[in-house]
Amino acid sequence: MDKYSSDKELVYTPVALFKAQLLMWLGEVKSNRKLAENLQFNSRYCVICGFDNFLKTPAHSTFSYFRKRIGKELYYKILHRLIAQTIAISVLNQINIDNSILHLVAYSKGKKKSCNCSGSKCKYNRRKSDENNNLKKITKNFVVFGYKVKMLIDINSQLPLEAILRPRE
Repeated sequence: MDKYSSDKELVYTPVALFKAQLLMWLGEVKSNRKLAENLQFNSRYCVICGFDNFLKTPAHSTFSYFRKRIGKELYYKILHRLIAQTIAISVLNQINIDNSILHLVAYSKGKKKSCNCSGSKCKYNRRKSDENNNLKKITKNFVVFGYKVKMLIDINSQLPLEAILRPRE
């Protein structure tokens, strides 16, 4: 709240800007420039993100300025929570997340494991061999919509590599 003053009207709400950034994480667009272009010409994205005025969508620099204004640490803290919520909602609604975006392992109440990979090519089974490569990772834990979400995050890109969901007990 302290990053945005309430005495003047905002052109774009922080919630809408974060939703737009989720489109990048979901692989819909590759950069802020492409994101701004798609918002300008795709009214579906505008509705999903919550931009009310289809004629006035954010420029690519708006997203960079937004991240700079709230600070890198707070930006990623909020983005990681939104991603955890998105993951939990996708599992609850049985929506598939592409395994090139994120390796997703979900446990049901009966302790049955399922993932978004197929059989022997499953990244979860090869995770121990991945520990030998030079990727620096951190783990973040969230509780969302009745699930415990454990995300493995790449320190350099700050994007999740893997998420493990367990029912909250």
